[in-house]
Amino acid sequence: MILLDTPVILWLAMDQNKLSDTAKTAIEKYAGDLWVSPISALEIGKKVSRGVLDLPMSPTQWFDYACRAHGLREESFNANVAAASTELLPIHNDPFDRVLIATAIKKGMILLTPDRKIQQYPDVVTLW
Repeated sequence: MILLDTPVILWLAMDQNKLSDTAKTAIEKYAGDLWVSPISALEIGKKVSRGVLDLPMSPTQWFDYACRAHGLREESFNANVAAASTELLPIHNDPFDRVLIATAIKKGMILLTPDRKIQQYPDVVTLW
């Protein structure tokens, strides 16, 4: 099971040239077992509302389209993951990334991410 970091979702849907060769291979290998977190939908929506991301449709429509077009499945976000995100080492302060890290750890998923700070966490398995 592969959990996609938010930039990976964006690049998969909009600019696959930004994906590493390892990421492309993992996406092909795990097709049908690629997961996204609802926290990524929130992060994308916040980027649009701040004007740092431009999408051809609303964030709601875009996220739904990206998931359908690429066969991405939605992993749950619950209180257990939320609480676990607060117990992580203080390597990364971004709450969106901390939720993704906690999700990957709690669910035994590989986190596909280019983020070097995320890759420093000892209990999360990452690929890039």
